[in-house]
Amino acid sequence: MGKKGPEVWSAPGGELDQGKLKKAAQMLREGELIAFPTETVYGVGADAWSRRAVERLSRAKNRPPDMPFSLQLSGPEDAEGLTVTIPGLVRDLIDTFWPGPLTLVLPAAKRVPFWMQGPGGTVGLRLPDVLVARELPRFLGRPLASTSANLSGRPSPTTVDHVLADLGQEVAAVIDSGESGWGLESTVLDLTRPQQPRILRQGTLEAEALEKILKQKITIVAPTERPHYRPRVPLFTCREEEKALEVLSNRGYKRISLLSPGDPVPGIQDFRQIRGDREGIKEFYRFLREAEEKADAILARPPETGPYAALITQRLYKAAVEHIGGIE
Repeated sequence: MGKKGPEVWSAPGGELDQGKLKKAAQMLREGELIAFPTETVYGVGADAWSRRAVERLSRAKNRPPDMPFSLQLSGPEDAEGLTVTIPGLVRDLIDTFWPGPLTLVLPAAKRVPFWMQGPGGTVGLRLPDVLVARELPRFLGRPLASTSANLSGRPSPTTVDHVLADLGQEVAAVIDSGESGWGLESTVLDLTRPQQPRILRQGTLEAEALEKILKQKITIVAPTERPHYRPRVPLFTCREEEKALEVLSNRGYKRISLLSPGDPVPGIQDFRQIRGDREGIKEFYRFLREAEEKADAILARPPETGPYAALITQRLYKAAVEHIGGIE
């Protein structure tokens, strides 16, 4: 760490050699932070059994204290000792979707440190579908406290460059496995009340897939009002690009990036076409970070079609400082 910056280790296909894994585990035992790839976005982890390391992770992220971290596991068997009980339906979810982009919120067992517990004695459990992300807790010998490797409120990182831009002075090492496969966070499912399942964060895994296993309807909790996914320059959403562009130009914005499912419009210096499909979500956070480097404002018209259009729209609304043109 320090002025030299973190070590960057290559992990083609999500595999890292044992020497580097042993070194990473030692760094974690010493209270350091390690950034790594997952199938969703890049994550950053600390030794979950070290309160000092977890507090360091919170400071590095500038994360609000009321937002608990998840426990990242090495295998599905790790869940046995971390939650009070695993009902049949929860086990069915684990068997179907782990490893994969699903974080389960369950009642915490007594052995889970209090600083890793959420409100009411809960714990979030995650088993990523990238080998090195599972090997880190295995070599450490206990779970990681993990979260996305970005500053709190910023767009999630999908490349090592994004990690270095936000946390380059905070992490001891970054494991590079190329661009994230999905580019969207895991779905967070609260099963602390098995008869009242709730999605706390909509992510890669769709509610319909979970409902098929649970055989019941899942409530989707409305996002908090806390700003999130925000680039470093103000982002505005709109329904009509040309009218919104006129508004921003009248306010003195000279360099404007446009994200839109349509075509470029006159007066735009930087354009990126966003879509509501699988490729669209993979590109979304990268587009936000690229646009902020080229403009003093970003204008975005959300996609209206595609299986992930609603998720991208939700994140754009969370990132926006204003909705121009009567968006409700």
